Amino acid sequence: MVCFPFLLTFASSTATLVIHLFYQTTAMKETFRTIHLHKRSTVNRKQFTVNRQLYTAPLLRLALIAALPLLVLSACVSPSERQRMETMLANYEQRNSQYDTLSIDSTRRLADFFSRHGDAHQRMRAYYLLGCAHETAGESPQALDLFYKSLEQADTTASDCDYKRLSRIHGQIMQIMMNQHAFDEALAENEIIHRCALQSEDTMMLLSNMGKKCNIYNLIGKKDDELALREHIISQYAKYGLMRQKAQSTGPILDLLIERKRFDEARKYIYEYEKNSGFFDSSGNLKLKNKSFYYLKGDFFLQTGQFDSAAYYFRKEIKEAGITNNLETGYLGLSHYYQCKNMPDSAAKYALLSRELNDSCYKELSTDYYQRMQASFNYSRAERKAMEKKREAWAYKNAIVLIAILVLLLSFAVARFIRHQKQASQNEQMAANAEYSKLLLRFNQAQQDLALFQSDAQQFCLQKEKEMETLREKLSLLRGNYGMAEQWTLEQTMLNSPVITELHEQASKTSKPSRAQWVDLLSLAERELPLLYKKLASSEPPLTDQEMIAALLIRLQFTQGELASLLGVSKQRVNNIKRNINKKIFQQEGAVTLNGNIFSI
Repeated sequence: MVCFPFLLTFASSTATLVIHLFYQTTAMKETFRTIHLHKRSTVNRKQFTVNRQLYTAPLLRLALIAALPLLVLSACVSPSERQRMETMLANYEQRNSQYDTLSIDSTRRLADFFSRHGDAHQRMRAYYLLGCAHETAGESPQALDLFYKSLEQADTTASDCDYKRLSRIHGQIMQIMMNQHAFDEALAENEIIHRCALQSEDTMMLLSNMGKKCNIYNLIGKKDDELALREHIISQYAKYGLMRQKAQSTGPILDLLIERKRFDEARKYIYEYEKNSGFFDSSGNLKLKNKSFYYLKGDFFLQTGQFDSAAYYFRKEIKEAGITNNLETGYLGLSHYYQCKNMPDSAAKYALLSRELNDSCYKELSTDYYQRMQASFNYSRAERKAMEKKREAWAYKNAIVLIAILVLLLSFAVARFIRHQKQASQNEQMAANAEYSKLLLRFNQAQQDLALFQSDAQQFCLQKEKEMETLREKLSLLRGNYGMAEQWTLEQTMLNSPVITELHEQASKTSKPSRAQWVDLLSLAERELPLLYKKLASSEPPLTDQEMIAALLIRLQFTQGELASLLGVSKQRVNNIKRNINKKIFQQEGAVTLNGNIFSI
């Protein structure tokens, strides 16, 4: 599946703008319809105020919400494509295990796919294969980077960690370090492989890695350590009944034994190597191109005084030489042979041939090392160019993103400005309509009152006197019941006190009272409402200061809006405070019954 995240983001933003414009137009139509209906009746001016958040939503939030699903879809891949790439990954692993050459380009496509759509284990496998492809092509620096990148994907703390694959990756790194003559680093990688083999309980891997450690010891001249470790490897193969592997591991130890004059052990290992290693055909000839065994066997015979046998194997080394190094050792062996036979001319001849081949080998090694260094230099230069290109791409990308953000913010600011202008015009029109309706109602009422007064002033006076008499009777009845006359007088005095009046004024201005005013309120409540104050103060669990003040304000007939202004909270928060008071004081859920409960005290 091809991904186009920038195009999808642009499409989603355009769709959001269209939806927002449609929503805005619908909201404006609804607003004008409301204004037209309210022209016919008298309502409070606040009812004409249009809630901006009801009709419009933030453009940026809508754009991001609309873009998110499309961006998620753009990162998806079809199941058939995933299955095809997983099959290709398994096929490449099989080819790599058979030492088949892998194409760098196709392996890179595989690594790029799993870097975006694969899990950590798949990324580790893909990066390892790409590193092997570069290593086969002689590009060791690139291969080393990819091997380290592959190791970064592994989680060694997980129970299902693939330690066998980790050991192979570290083995590749160790081989590169040996080729670069970085033997300390190679030994460090060998130790890591050793731990991986122990974790995976793989005996063959463990013993094979010990053999590679012996090769490193040989290169750095630690012959005693090499001999001890090779003897340990041979004993371990014998312990586990791996007789062929034991015989194959006896070959590299021969020169160490011959050098230390341990001829009996050397003779035993020569016999076992020829019989059980599987490296010899039915005629007793080596199948391998590297036939240095003939030189070792000739050297053994030379050291034990069997000169004819020694000369035979030295000449066989020269005759069947597969590489230049075998010719050199064969000539060197014959030079030693003729020295022992006291034939200086022949000894000098073969010594000269050996030296010339040694110089040729040295040139080959120097050329190979120079090529590796040149590859490292070329890689570093290519890496610098790649980093420069990458920085340029990031700069262009950041510039595009910045321009897109600026355009989006500018669009958002223009939309807000236009909405603000429309809202101001609507508010002005609604205020004029409200003022007109209010004045018209008062004018009509004044006309009716004037007409009634002029038509029948006496009847109007009688009507008002009757109303006053009825109200007087009701007041007398209420004053007489339960002795409430004194309580009403006290209530009116308390509600008209200076501190209550000041709090009402501050609530209308949405300003918070001072601490001194709260103290005056508590003192007033303790003096005039002792029962309520005592019940609130002795609540268990105790009320907070905010809940205490809110309960007193409710008793003093402050509205919910005034409570929100004085306490500096939202109306929803006031409801939560009332609910907490009702539960703590009256053990009732909700806030609906709180006012009645407070006034009942």
